[in-house]
Amino acid sequence: MLNIKPLRTEWVTLLASLYLLIGMNVFLWQHLEQVVPPGLPGLWLTLAFAVLMLFAFNLILTLIAFRYVLKPLLVLLFVSGAAVAYFMNRYGVLIDAGMFANIAETNVAEVRDLLSLKFALYILGLGVLPSVLLWRAPVVYRPWQRELFGKLVVTAACVVGLGSVGLANYQGLSSLFRNHHELRLMLTPSNIVGASMAYVSERVVTSAR
Repeated sequence: MLNIKPLRTEWVTLLASLYLLIGMNVFLWQHLEQVVPPGLPGLWLTLAFAVLMLFAFNLILTLIAFRYVLKPLLVLLFVSGAAVAYFMNRYGVLIDAGMFANIAETNVAEVRDLLSLKFALYILGLGVLPSVLLWRAPVVYRPWQRELFGKLVVTAACVVGLGSVGLANYQGLSSLFRNHHELRLMLTPSNIVGASMAYVSERVVTSAR
């Protein structure tokens, strides 16, 4: 039986951010390698991009790291991220509102055609197993005053980190984001959240007409 030491929420969000960034984004990193400048400048730009996204992920997860919310939400991100990682790696698809609509409106026969052993391995290896480890890991929630103070400290650190990395690499990062809009559709799980929100918004607008 696994003996997992209790973790504070700050460690859970940081480890989860690292896992999401590295484990779910192989397709993104492969594409980024092709679009950044060759050699050391490209390596430095990739590192700056990775650190920027790590701060962003950790900031968002810190803001929603509450008891009864954090673990279920991370499990949902792990499993859905594993599925998205499979389809991006296997078919090279980008996750936008249209693709999310295709997934949400796929019928049973179409789903059956997409299922495979490799897909199952993705879900099991990238989604289920990390979710089991997360669920078994005891998370220490301190009194709300200390928990709030911890969130403020981490949030401030992430904001400072985002600003520092962004300013230090402004020219390269701004050019990267300006010329490669596809990156936001490759970054998991933010692409899932953005696509699902856009899909729901479109359905609400359509229903209101």
